[in-house]
Parts: sequence; C-alpha cells; structure tokens
Amino acid sequence: MKIHLMGSDQRIVRCARVSFGKDEEVDRERDTRLIKYLLQHRHASPFEHVVIAFEGSRELWLSILNKLPSPAVQVYYSGGYLWVNLRNYINAVELFPPEVEGLLCERLPATTAIMRGKEPDGYSTDTAYMKERRETSSGWVGLVDSLELGTDMDYYAFVVECPLFVARQWHRHRFGSYNEVSRRYVS
Repeated sequence: MKIHLMGSDQRIVRCARVSFGKDEEVDRERDTRLIKYLLQHRHASPFEHVVIAFEGSRELWLSILNKLPSPAVQVYYSGGYLWVNLRNYINAVELFPPEVEGLLCERLPATTAIMRGKEPDGYSTDTAYMKERRETSSGWVGLVDSLELGTDMDYYAFVVECPLFVARQWHRHRFGSYNEVSRRYVS
C-alpha cells in the first residue's frame, strides 16, 4: 500500500505558533510539551496541517464513512487515494489500516507517542523552513511543503508575509483555511 504524508512533528508546532512568527525555532522538549498540551486540550487546528494520503478503494472509503462516530470527521476519496488530515485521523484512528499507523509512528514519533500516552522518543522536523519564496505586490509567500499526487486533492503548506487571501490565490487553494476566521492573521 502506498502511503504519503505531508508534515512533521515540527509542522504541528509551527502551525500552533504561527501568530508569534517564531516557527523557525526548534526546542524539542518545549515543542513536545506543546503537542501534548494541544492533544490534551483538544486544540485541533494545528493537526489539520499534516495530511495523509493512502491507496484505497471507494469501498474502503465508504466503509470508513459508514463507521465514523462523528459527522465532523472528514475523509476524502480522489484518484485511488483516501485523504485525511491528522486531526480527523486522530478522531477515528481505529478505522484506518494499520500500515497508516506504522508510517505515522515512523514520521511523527513525538505526536504518535503522546497520542498513546507514552513519552516521546523522537521528534521529526520539516525538511526545509521554506523551499521556495515568491515576492508579491503585497509581501512574500513561501512554499514549505506540498503533496501532489495528480488528483484533485493536492495540498500545500506555506508561510506568508502578506494577506492570507493573496497566499491562497497564489497557491490556488481548493479548500479554505480552518483558521481564517480567527484573529491569528490580523495585525
């Protein structure tokens, strides 16, 4: 089974601290405490920036949808892949194939350990703070990561120093940000 993951333990922390502008800093001990706090207090939005895509049939997708404990959990199907963000995965972990959990343990060691009530042994970081930077008339947009599998569900993670709508237009986002109504992006 092909499984793709966009994100890291650090990505969750970066998204939680986005309004402080200190997302380049890495303090593993402090960061794992933040992940633990976010999970315990159900602050879900930072987990939405980690995206999982795995090969699966429509039948598997429909089976998962039929068993979901909450209609708030979203799982998408496109191009032979099931797509779910980490927040939704956490809320329905028992419905997904064990191979997905295996990859998450490998690529998100701190988060998966904390989810199980254990002390984290590792901590994963983003491969780059910013892979590409583009200047716009309103500021800059920096691509952090992308998950592109040739389906209609391509995902992008980016940092911005410009209005959010400019960044979203530049990346041609198909889905709105869950945080756009917060005061997080207001100066």
